[in-house]
Amino acid sequence: MLIKTNRLLLKEITENDFSSLFDLLTSEDVKKTYLVPDFKSEEDFVKMFRHLQNLSQIPDSHTAGIFLNEILIGLFHKVEIHGDRVEVGYAIHPKYKNQGYATEALRAGIAYFFENGFREVYAGAFKTNSASIRVMEKAGMKKTKMKASVNYRGEEHPCVYYSIKSKISAEK
Repeated sequence: MLIKTNRLLLKEITENDFSSLFDLLTSEDVKKTYLVPDFKSEEDFVKMFRHLQNLSQIPDSHTAGIFLNEILIGLFHKVEIHGDRVEVGYAIHPKYKNQGYATEALRAGIAYFFENGFREVYAGAFKTNSASIRVMEKAGMKKTKMKASVNYRGEEHPCVYYSIKSKISAEK
């Protein structure tokens, strides 16, 4: 996956991104809402790094680092595919929040999936994650009736979902 926006590049993760990805995935702020394990050891993180790095190099995995000036500031990825519908996930390091980067990356990801034949892109967030909900709304997504509940870090979290359909599927 290689996507260029005005300010960002969504691309594969390399060895040079190890410390930036570590900072992202161990950030207490990120861990509140982005489903990531607690790493018990450096080896646990290395395994996760290698997994994400490998996924980012496989075109059909739809996984990419979000880069600003060659610095990894976030992640964008496919969660699940259901026919011509795809669920996506994303995270931005807290240092880069409130600057429009998540919205820019999500819009670019939506366009990428539509260009690759998908008819609907959707994403979920904890009901209390107002920042992610705003990102989805700014990216043109609308709230759906779909709901779920996720047990994360010992707590039950009600989730809401937002979706956007391609103009092609809207015309049908």
